[in-house]
Amino acid sequence: MKKTKSASTEINNSRRNFIKNSLLVSAGFFIVPRHVLGGKGFIAPSDRLIVAGIGVGGKGESDLASFFESGKADIAFLCDVDERRSEKSRN
Repeated sequence: MKKTKSASTEINNSRRNFIKNSLLVSAGFFIVPRHVLGGKGFIAPSDRLIVAGIGVGGKGESDLASFFESGKADIAFLCDVDERRSEKSRN
């Protein structure tokens, strides 16, 4: 005995495909690279350097200044046993 497709299974398949396709299309709106929305001059987070300065006297102070002046780095943390040096680097 050969089974025939009923109208209800065709409707279910089309509903299932409709829902699946609708979800895929709507997900595409949310999965957009950030640089597309950022516009001109946007720097991606992966292109920024986050720096922590530990022992910021002498060469460390010079390195931090270079990172800061480049504009491509964020100085997030400073640590030094000499409070005067860490304060100087912070400013």
